[in-house]
Formats: sequence, C-alpha cells, structure tokens
Amino acid sequence: MNQPRFFNSLSVSFFLHTVFITAIILVVPAHKHRQITPYIVAIVEDAPIQPPAPGKLLPEQEPVAPQPMQESQKKEPIKKLSPIEKSTQKSDLSRVQERIDALKAKKHIEQLVNLRRSIDIKASGAAPSARPSKGSTSLQGMPAAEYESLVGSLIRQKWNYPATLDQNLEAVVVISIALDGQISIKEFEKKSGSTLFDRSVIRAITLSSPLPRPEKVTELGIKFIP
Repeated sequence: MNQPRFFNSLSVSFFLHTVFITAIILVVPAHKHRQITPYIVAIVEDAPIQPPAPGKLLPEQEPVAPQPMQESQKKEPIKKLSPIEKSTQKSDLSRVQERIDALKAKKHIEQLVNLRRSIDIKASGAAPSARPSKGSTSLQGMPAAEYESLVGSLIRQKWNYPATLDQNLEAVVVISIALDGQISIKEFEKKSGSTLFDRSVIRAITLSSPLPRPEKVTELGIKFIP
C-alpha cells in the first residue's frame, strides 16, 4: 500500500518540477533580452528673483520700441520760415496780386474800348458847320458815324483849351448820352496829368449838354488832344 503512494507522490513531484523548470527556461531568457528605458530627471534649482533696480522696469513692463516707418510713410519735415523770409514771401505775393489786378483792369479797359465807339477832339480842329441845335428831335435815319461826328463838333465848340499848356497832353473821357440828349460822365479813363487841362475838358462836356437826342442810349469814348 505504501509503495504505490510513494510512486504517485514521486510522479506528482516530478511533474511539478518539470513544469517549474520549463517555466524558468521560458521566462528567464525573455527577461534578459528586455531593455529597460531609463528615465532621466534634471533637477534645476530656481534662481532667486532679484527685485528691479529703482527706476528700472521689469522686462515685461518695458515699452515696446516703435517699428520703423516705411519709406512711403516718411514725410518731409516742415521748414520754418524766418521773419525775413516770411516778409519777403508776403511782399512777393503782394506784387503778384498787384500785377494780376493791373492786368485785369487793362483787359477791362480794352474790352470797353472794343465794345464802344470813340471819337477824337482836337483843340486846333475847325468849328462845326451848320448842325441841328441842341435838344432838337431825334435824328432819325442818321448813321451812327455822322451822329458821333456831330457830338464831337458840338463839344469841340465848347472847349476852350488853355494855350499856355504843354502840347503833348492827352485825356480820355467816357460819356453816356441819354435818350433826351443829356450827357453823363461815366469815368475819366485817362487823365492828362494837368489839372487845368482836365478841368477844361470837363467844362466843355458839361456846357455841351443836352445834345441832339440819339435813337438809343449812346456811349462814347472821347479823346481830347491839343
């Protein structure tokens, strides 16, 4: 009875040892070839935070430097003028404006001269022949040139030119003749430079009013020549 048990126990022991040894043979080589990846941890000690020096900002508080402007965005600096340059500039502008005004006035006069008719009255001219009297009825059908000649003759008759004056003087007066023959002086377009000469011209025009009545309001430029 004891012998069969012994053999059974031996068989079981042999089987267990066989299984254990087989397991060791399979597990140990696999464990030898397994590579273990090491973990490296660097320990860095934090540096102590130093307080900023008085008047100095922290890096994150420092102002950001402005970006440089592009060439297209750059503007020329405004040049300041000195008082002398400003005065010269104003003087130049004033002269330019005076020149412009003078040209405008000259152009205006030229336009008036081109639009209106003019006659010349000479102090040495002959006395007018028989003409209609002043204030007579309208000269119907008389050409404009003849009426202007008549006006010149009547004014010349009233002009008493001072013989003692310079013979190179000249004056131009613009007159308007109303429908009733009354004369009105619109402007003294050119003065002679002699007060006595200009007064004699005004007196001759005044004494000639009223003139024979025109068919329409007439404007004439009269040049007085010694």
